[in-house]
Amino acid sequence: MIGQTGFFFAARGLGEDFDSHPEAGWVLASEARGTGFGLEAAQAAHEWFDRIMPGPLVAMIDPDNTVSLRLAAYLGYAEIRESESDGAAVVLLRRHGPP
Repeated sequence: MIGQTGFFFAARGLGEDFDSHPEAGWVLASEARGTGFGLEAAQAAHEWFDRIMPGPLVAMIDPDNTVSLRLAAYLGYAEIRESESDGAAVVLLRRHGPP
């Protein structure tokens, strides 16, 4: 396995603007980075989500993870606000639905 992407409810206690929506997540093995597989997988998952249950999605990303932040922007996410999770800084994002 070189990575995974999907959707889930985490109920992280980060506020109604975040916790009330399904959360998207993606991770890719370091040796597969830069191959386009992450974009392809995340895009396919989001296209499926848009067909099955279109609506808002949220994501939480480390502010130093510029690759994931770029991917999120490409997928239509916009920053809600900065926050903390388990003592670490995070950026909370929302995607309002299919473009």
